[in-house]
Amino acid sequence: MNPTRAVRALVGAALDPDGQPTVYDLVRTFAQVTDSLGAVLWEAPDGRCAAAGLSIVSLWLDVPPSDTVVEAEIAADPVTTLAFDTGSLAVPDDLPDGSAALLGLDVTGALPIDYVDGCHGVLTLLGRKPLAEVFDIVVELVDVLPELCGTVRERQTLALVNACDTILHDADVESREGAVPRRQLAELLSEVCRILALGLHAAEVSIFLEDPAQPHGYALFAHSDGAGSVEPCDPRRHTCIAVDPADRTGFDPTAGGAPFMEVRLLSGTHVNGLVRCLGTEGPPHHFATSDLALLRPVAAQLSRYWRTWLHRREISDENESWRRLAAGMTSLNKLVAEELGRTPGDGGQEPRVADLAVRIMCDVVPESAAAVAYRTCREAGVTELDAVAHTGNGLAAKPSKLAEEAVRSRRQLRSVPDGGSGWLICTPIRVGERMFGVLETSGPAATVPANSAQVNEIIGDQLGLYRHLNDTLGRLHDARNRLELALRAEAEAMEDLKHQLVSPLRTAASRTESVLRGGRFDKRVEGQLKAVRGLCRKASRVAMSAGVFATLSRGQQPVSKPERIGVDDVVRLLIAAADDAQVLSDPRRGIRFEVERESVRRMGRRLVNVDASFLQQCVGNVLDNAAKYGYESTRVDINADVGPNHLTLAVASTGIPLDPAELPHVVLRNWRGDIARSTTGEGSGLGLWIVDHLTRAMGGRLLVDASADLTTVRLVLPLV
Repeated sequence: MNPTRAVRALVGAALDPDGQPTVYDLVRTFAQVTDSLGAVLWEAPDGRCAAAGLSIVSLWLDVPPSDTVVEAEIAADPVTTLAFDTGSLAVPDDLPDGSAALLGLDVTGALPIDYVDGCHGVLTLLGRKPLAEVFDIVVELVDVLPELCGTVRERQTLALVNACDTILHDADVESREGAVPRRQLAELLSEVCRILALGLHAAEVSIFLEDPAQPHGYALFAHSDGAGSVEPCDPRRHTCIAVDPADRTGFDPTAGGAPFMEVRLLSGTHVNGLVRCLGTEGPPHHFATSDLALLRPVAAQLSRYWRTWLHRREISDENESWRRLAAGMTSLNKLVAEELGRTPGDGGQEPRVADLAVRIMCDVVPESAAAVAYRTCREAGVTELDAVAHTGNGLAAKPSKLAEEAVRSRRQLRSVPDGGSGWLICTPIRVGERMFGVLETSGPAATVPANSAQVNEIIGDQLGLYRHLNDTLGRLHDARNRLELALRAEAEAMEDLKHQLVSPLRTAASRTESVLRGGRFDKRVEGQLKAVRGLCRKASRVAMSAGVFATLSRGQQPVSKPERIGVDDVVRLLIAAADDAQVLSDPRRGIRFEVERESVRRMGRRLVNVDASFLQQCVGNVLDNAAKYGYESTRVDINADVGPNHLTLAVASTGIPLDPAELPHVVLRNWRGDIARSTTGEGSGLGLWIVDHLTRAMGGRLLVDASADLTTVRLVLPLV
């Protein structure tokens, strides 16, 4: 074969578009076109110019070597060593004895190689004919071999990177919402290990990644045999990350002297893990520096993906923890609302709330082994911590020293619990300066999980707020009970006052009425007697108002004793009320009270079904308001309107105006209009409030209309 055809054959082997050429293909083609029985390609690891550092990159033999030769580390022959030392072509004739052998075959020659990456090496030919016969072909091939080796390695590297990238990228596309699950990632990386094992002719490939739970900080994550066969890292065999952080090749004595290769997964100076190749399949039965060069780009790719995966998982875990926290707080708030709706302040609901709180804590931080809530108890001036709820941990029986310190310092503390490893967080349960207890959370990991301190503080604050609300509602409940007792006693006193006053006052008013009817007096005496009668009636109404007020204060409604009253009785009742109001009003103000009798007499024979004493009370209160807020020299008109089912008594007065927006408030207890309050100091805001209740007790209703300074109060009463 001429040199040109030989070069074309070698280039074709390197650039074969239908396959994945390797350096082995170049060595095989080199040997075949030079009619050699074998060829061995050497390199000096790490670029060292020392023969002792030569190692085989690839070899091809037309005749398979013996097993003893294949399994042993192959040393360079004298011809190869001479070519490397001198940097020039070497043949057996250059040796004193004129011959050399390698792998059981005669060495025909060795040629120095300068690789494109700066390393030096040698190509050794083993053959059936002297090198001189194929010298021209060998020279041409050696000229292009370094560049072709570089091309093949670049293509190998690119193929490995692309294959790994396809696996990892496809996984990311399938998992759009976040990082792929850890188990799925282990399966993906195991597939990467299988690709690396195939591309590097390794018997097995393993990937070790950071694991703080392991004593040496790393664990076996993926293996070329599959994720299912992954076992924990053996620190006796895999201490290179911690002890010797350099990429390296060699022979592992703990694995029967098998060759190995290790490349670190780096992020800056931080070591994320390690890719380890152990054992080879086929010659040269060890790993070389060129294999490290192939593995490093994949290791860099794995390191970047691992850091990205950790970041995405951290974000995903954080989002999930906040989602769980939100759901948990919703449940907790619902339970708190339900429990606070029960009898407050009894403390019976506290264990239920605390139990849910600790379960939420463990759900939000899955790594946590326990979460315990305590409440503060004071006995004999000593603050003690008693367990309220826990998740079955041993800390429930006896609080940690850190928990006691957190209560004393009133701030969150983090530490390692006594007598063990792991993390511990203690957060005071308090509101302001009020201390209720402590929320304690622990776990076995070497570091505190992300967000656990913040979650602990949020749940602790929620428990503190609950305790504060529970205690506050308890105090309010006690205060309300005391107030109800006081109001009940006051109502009973007012009820007694009513019974003691109403009967004598009515008797006095009745006798005064009898005296006025049975005797003749001059106007002065008659006026005084009418005044006495009016005062007795008003005093009777006040006493009755006290009784109604007492009834309403107890949360009860006045009980009506209805009777059927005819037109004459209604007229007399209105006239008597008008007379009393006239007599008791200040004569200097000139307010007149007039009853339009004819409007009332339209009742005819129909009867109004009311409680007479309630009706007197209502009419009297309305007329009192008319006299109190009416303008001087005005008239108060009292008339009636007879409808199909109701009799409406109307009292119209001209006086202090009411804003239409204020009308809904006139029947409220203790309410007085702004103008009325500033104009006159009289009144308590109870008159129409009592009238409204009494009218409704009789089956009627109270209506108030206002237009400018004209106010009309209507009592709508049932007719039979």
